[in-house]
Amino acid sequence: MESKAFRYRGALHGHTADVRCINSFSASNNDDMILSCSRDKTSRLWQQNGSTNKYEEVGCFLGHMKFVACVVAIYPVNECFPTGLICTGSNDKTINVYAPGTTSPIAVLQGHTDNVCCLAVGQNGVLVSGSWDKTAKLWKLSINGAEVSSQCIFTMTGHEAAVWDVLYRSRDELVVTASADKTIKIFKSGSFIKTLQGHTDCVRGLAWLNDDFLSCSNDASIRRWSVSGTCLDTYYGHRNFVYSVAVLPGTNEFVTTSEDRTIRLWSVSKSGAIQTIAVPAQSPWSITTMQNGDLAVGCSDASIRIFTRTPSLMATDDELQSYENELSKCEIAKSANDLGDINVKSLPSREVLSVEGTTDGQTKMVKHGENVEAYQWSMADKRWIKVGDVIGSSGNGGPATGGKTTYMDKEYDFVFSVDIEEGKPPLKLPFNLTEEPYMAAQKFIDEHNLSQYYLETVANFIMDNTKGHTLPQANAEYRDPFTGGGGYVPGQSQTSGPTGGIDPFTGGGRHIPSGDNSNSNLPTTLHDPMSAPNRYVPGNEAQAAPSTSSKRAPPASNPYFPKDDYLFFQSSNVPAMMKKIGEFSEQSPHSLNSADLQVLSRLTEENHSPQQQELEKIWMLLHWPLELLFPVLDLLRLFISRHASNEGALNSLLTSDRSTELLEIFLRSIASDDGSKAAAANRLVALRCLCNLFSTTKGGDFLIDGSVQILTVLEKLPADKNSQTAAASLLIDYAVLLNTRMNDPRCDEPRLMCIQRLTSYLSMDHLQPEAGFRFLVALGTLLARSDVSVACAQSLSVSSSLTKVKSSNQGVGKVVECADYINRLL
Repeated sequence: MESKAFRYRGALHGHTADVRCINSFSASNNDDMILSCSRDKTSRLWQQNGSTNKYEEVGCFLGHMKFVACVVAIYPVNECFPTGLICTGSNDKTINVYAPGTTSPIAVLQGHTDNVCCLAVGQNGVLVSGSWDKTAKLWKLSINGAEVSSQCIFTMTGHEAAVWDVLYRSRDELVVTASADKTIKIFKSGSFIKTLQGHTDCVRGLAWLNDDFLSCSNDASIRRWSVSGTCLDTYYGHRNFVYSVAVLPGTNEFVTTSEDRTIRLWSVSKSGAIQTIAVPAQSPWSITTMQNGDLAVGCSDASIRIFTRTPSLMATDDELQSYENELSKCEIAKSANDLGDINVKSLPSREVLSVEGTTDGQTKMVKHGENVEAYQWSMADKRWIKVGDVIGSSGNGGPATGGKTTYMDKEYDFVFSVDIEEGKPPLKLPFNLTEEPYMAAQKFIDEHNLSQYYLETVANFIMDNTKGHTLPQANAEYRDPFTGGGGYVPGQSQTSGPTGGIDPFTGGGRHIPSGDNSNSNLPTTLHDPMSAPNRYVPGNEAQAAPSTSSKRAPPASNPYFPKDDYLFFQSSNVPAMMKKIGEFSEQSPHSLNSADLQVLSRLTEENHSPQQQELEKIWMLLHWPLELLFPVLDLLRLFISRHASNEGALNSLLTSDRSTELLEIFLRSIASDDGSKAAAANRLVALRCLCNLFSTTKGGDFLIDGSVQILTVLEKLPADKNSQTAAASLLIDYAVLLNTRMNDPRCDEPRLMCIQRLTSYLSMDHLQPEAGFRFLVALGTLLARSDVSVACAQSLSVSSSLTKVKSSNQGVGKVVECADYINRLL
């Protein structure tokens, strides 16, 4: 009589490193033989002892120079190989073929150029392989007596990343491939048929299910597909990468393994798992099913564990107790992917375990003395089973354990699982300590198209779960949002800024151009969660004297406003900028040679005296098409910054016959919103250019004269964080300028428009916290020096906007405090 629930049967030991792949096959003399391969560079064959029902190692296959990633059996073959042939794929780029009973390969298949990580077999000596070289190959093994030769018949291409698994169906020569590029491809007789899309992360495993097939993924889901390409079902339940999937013979049930340290049993007809089995290893890499219905799992602790539904094969009570002791001794990081965030103070005691669980595999954490314990509910046993002790926040492969976690082919200090919506799979949140939590949270929200409502929650989650970890001393790596990692980023410096105290207004590591910061009224002991160490942020020029025409007594002292100095964007990566301009020139009406690029590069040197013909080069490039314009605008931004003391050079671009045209270029760049990366870059750099123009008197006049048009085009606030921050910096600079020109009638309308814009921005739902803070500083700066501005703000009911921005940013102290200071002015 069989039990519906799987129970522990036993463990196999012999490997000395991770068991990366496991498979089973039935030979005529012994059903359910087990094959395993490992990082220890070996593969092993296990056979059941008929008298004891215990598995014993009967073969160890050597010959690979690096770790073995996959193993399969070809059976039947011929009378020379009555127990079949064993094929293994390795990180050494080869496939070895062995005869059981031997230790060295009888054939070696070469052709892949990277790790061979998956194999599938068909009839008549067909073998299909998949590799990190992004290809799959179909091989034909020719077996003549005891001689084995091979030929690669087809090479299947098209994936953009590693091929993680393959399936083969002999009757129609159908090949299915799963890839790290998040897709599945179907080939027939070597020819590409179609691409299947649906998974949102690497597709790790495949399994036939009658005429359909299953796929599992790093996105924590399993999908069922028809070979026509239709996704028939999606199954959720795992909380981490799903590595492997296998179907129970003769049933509609299947099993999966995951980085959440569990095996889960599923039925095709049910959306949720019907049994969850915890394993005492961080990574159960691979699972196989046997003809008798048993399961075997290869684990990262070098063990193979077997589970069964047959009562006579189940472990004895002592063996089961030993297995549960292994589970209970597991250490689970407080921030571990499979547990999520834990508020230790709120945890119940063990008494809560007297209440039965509601679903199989339900996890509950309890506080016992100074320890936190994790328990899992077993529906089969009707009891809570301890699955480990929760330790400090050193999980997720983080620095405390000295390791990194690979996600999407990149290494991170942490890879968190974040549950956003009940009934949906958790989302992966990668994070390095060199990143700023709010920036990482914003990237996570953008990638998954989530509401900005989640920003504070996600950022706080990151900060809570990385407490106690220090930043590496090396500079953070910059990423170019337009051209990729390590590329050109408009406004980015080649050198990192200073480290040390972090300014709550402009952030850690900011660049302060040629000004003495010793008298700054901004405290340096507060942490600004929106500003990353070593990144470029606007700095302050030398302190400007307060306006003598102030009509209002100074407000109560506060660290935020009024501002008396401008915010400029001075950082740069000149070689990368020049390279980008050179590339774009090939697509423009004005192709540039190396001499032209040298001329432009000299314009970024502070000690260089620009010549008129050099300035004409910039003017010519400013008329490039919008899709090519952003590096030219960035060059202009840097030119303005480097030559602010040379008003004659800058004024040549602000003459009466050019100023109107230049303003139009800025306005078009800001207004362009076709969703392209180029449009976003144009908008960002144009706003930064305008900020730098405040550095000269002529530039200030240009900005006052064009203020109505500029503030009109800014009626719609950009959605992205960087552009919002740049727009907010521009409003601060306008506030400073307007305060210094109290008696200039040209400033009356822009002052009113600034207050109108600020009142509107502060009540917006998609406002980023840093931008909101800067808008508050701009508003406070305007109100602190003018009773007229205060009256205007009161008439616009600015108090309701302050209430809104405070309620949306309860976790951002500087926003709440700054809003409170402004309320005191009203």
